[in-house]
Amino acid sequence: MKLQNEIELQNTRRKLSALQELIALKEKGPGTSAAHEIALQGMKSTEMKLLAEIEEYERTHQTA
Repeated sequence: MKLQNEIELQNTRRKLSALQELIALKEKGPGTSAAHEIALQGMKSTEMKLLAEIEEYERTHQTA
């Protein structure tokens, strides 16, 4: 998804922050099962996508 405006940027930043908190909790918590690792990988993949969306928006909407 490509961010279209500042509102979407703010929402994506908010989602990213919440996701990063969940990732931190999941990494600290007990769990080494395959399901735990798959869930963590999925969360990190989503984190990377959100970061890429934010970076793309900021790069294309820079004001000099």
